Amino acid sequence: MTDTTRLRTIFLGMIALILTAAALHAMTAVFVPAVLAFFVALVAAPLDRWVRASVPPMLGWLGQLAAVLAVLAALAVFAAGIGLAAKQAMQVFDNLPEGVITAVQQAASGEGGDAAAAAGAALEQTAADHEAAQGATTEVFGIPLSRIAGLIGGQAVGMMAEVAKLIAASTGTLISGVILVVLLMALMLAERGRWQRLLVGQLTRSTEEEVEEALSQIAHKLRIFIVTRAALGLVTAVFYGAWLWWFDVDLLLVWMLLAVLLNFIPTVGSIIAGGLPVLYAMVTRDPGTVALIAFGLFMLEQILGNVVDPYVQGKQVSVSPVVVLVGLLLWGWIWGITGTLLATPMTIVIVVICAHIPATRTFALMLSDKSDLDDLLVNTGVRAA
Repeated sequence: MTDTTRLRTIFLGMIALILTAAALHAMTAVFVPAVLAFFVALVAAPLDRWVRASVPPMLGWLGQLAAVLAVLAALAVFAAGIGLAAKQAMQVFDNLPEGVITAVQQAASGEGGDAAAAAGAALEQTAADHEAAQGATTEVFGIPLSRIAGLIGGQAVGMMAEVAKLIAASTGTLISGVILVVLLMALMLAERGRWQRLLVGQLTRSTEEEVEEALSQIAHKLRIFIVTRAALGLVTAVFYGAWLWWFDVDLLLVWMLLAVLLNFIPTVGSIIAGGLPVLYAMVTRDPGTVALIAFGLFMLEQILGNVVDPYVQGKQVSVSPVVVLVGLLLWGWIWGITGTLLATPMTIVIVVICAHIPATRTFALMLSDKSDLDDLLVNTGVRAA
């Protein structure tokens, strides 16, 4: 292949990728439920197979029922946690400074810009009152810490109010989306046998085994990803909760729940999970205490995110941290908030599929955290030639 041909191939490949991303973005309403259902079906497939193997063939539908019930149970636990956190937040809301309460109410009614400024002023006054009570003024680079708290906190109140309005407006869509995903998952599990028979008729024996191994590896890595993210999220929540409890910060359940949920969003999620309680502390604590809270959460995030997380998950998922962050930006642009949650699973799928195709193994190696192709092939379950 000449240099001109190679450059033309690369250029055409880039155009194809851009057009594919644009198509995925334009058809978000179609692809997001289908992809979510596919991932959930892969994760729930072992339960379906186990139940099918334990009952007579005529009762095989019990496997699908068990998988659906397991997913619904997980969603029920999630909804219960959200409900408890919201209840706790409402109880604490009335204890906030009057100016902050007024600003939040203004933001919720649609006065976003004015509300942010009003909240900033209220937060700055609250922080200044704390400093006056202690008889000391703290400055950072010559700027009073109370002023910084007002600027950051005011913008945070405006953004959180906008998020709250977005969630309230999309509640019905979210519920219908969950129902659609669960229904699609059940249908995929039910149709799996027929699709497999059709696939066998079109592929050679070796290719069929390769496809089955690739799907098995994708499902295995997705289950590892979900379990490890949930476990690390729980560990993060416990440490965050203990540190915030030590300083008597309210809304512990809210911050711990957010730590678990946001842990599924690589890098950015942990920063948000640590930043929100610090912003809240600006309203209810003096600047010195806020600084201690922020320092402790920052150190916990660095230890858990840069030491524990890569050690626990890196060897199994086999995706480069840089690729994960770029994928977060890419899939976030394509599918919005849902795309940030699906960024790592989608990258895992791409790495495994490319590793099983000889022509794209170099690309898979570039996306992974491996430096040797043989290690990548073993990790992704590629059969020896």
